[in-house]
Amino acid sequence: MSGRSRVAEVGNHHRKPGHADMLTTGRRPDGRSPTSQCLLETGSSTVVPGPSDSMRAALIGLVRRGSRTVLWGTDVAGFANNLYLWLCAATSQRSGDATYVLRREGMATWLKQMPAVDEFLTIDKQHVRFVDQRDLGHHQVYGVDFGAVDLRRFIEEFLLPSPLLQGLPRDDDPRRVVLNVRRGDYYSDPVYRGQYSFDIVEYVRSALEVARRQHPVDSVHVVSDDIGWCRDRLGWLSTDSTTTFAEPGQPVNHFREVAGASRLILANSTFSYWAAYVSNVVHGTDPARVIAPWFHNRLSRHGAAWQLDPRWTVIKEIRGGWDA
Repeated sequence: MSGRSRVAEVGNHHRKPGHADMLTTGRRPDGRSPTSQCLLETGSSTVVPGPSDSMRAALIGLVRRGSRTVLWGTDVAGFANNLYLWLCAATSQRSGDATYVLRREGMATWLKQMPAVDEFLTIDKQHVRFVDQRDLGHHQVYGVDFGAVDLRRFIEEFLLPSPLLQGLPRDDDPRRVVLNVRRGDYYSDPVYRGQYSFDIVEYVRSALEVARRQHPVDSVHVVSDDIGWCRDRLGWLSTDSTTTFAEPGQPVNHFREVAGASRLILANSTFSYWAAYVSNVVHGTDPARVIAPWFHNRLSRHGAAWQLDPRWTVIKEIRGGWDA
């Protein structure tokens, strides 16, 4: 039976058939279920409502009190943003809550790599009931929406056994650092550039200084969605270390390259953060050897990244500042 039909058959049960053994019951220390942090949709509009909209939203809210919660997501969310939603669904199911992520077209390539995520944590729109609660949250705040235990369980149960990470090459060389550089629409799109861009060269200089103070660095391997830019602007890396550059390719391969490394310098990207979460589970080494930028974007929290594991080493300042 397919995952889609399994979801359709779920009534008021809290889990899909056949998955009870995969998820163990547990709640957060404060006694609340993980979805208590969720922003639940009570109407069809996400803009500030007028009087008639508010009344309609209130009426719909009285009806949408079903036992299931659907994490709504967005069409523009990428792989790693969706991983936070699947993590929330898995953690909620452990607590006895019937929580699923709405399947969206952009998920297809990645769900082929994660069949258990597809089958047990994802729901097609035609199977969403009117009474199902809609959750519009992003669920990306470390220590609020999830913690180290939640991450480990999700990674061990859903990601490591999947085709995405099966046979993951382990890079245990203590003198080798993998550097992930995020360019793409962060710099090509004027809107995103204003939100996410910063001086990558100065950040890499600062991060490498810290990495070398932690432990000698003999080689640096660069993984990026813009290797051409990295070759042009980060060529100075070879002055002090052997430098290699990943071949341009599929994001799946790049994710594996970063996740397999034990020493990392991250980008301000959820793709980077998730690769580091996996690395911490796979290697079980000192999380402080993961180096991340304090900055994520200019939209909230004064720019601070809220997804970072507090055990990582955070670069709080760079020469010229994050807005240079």
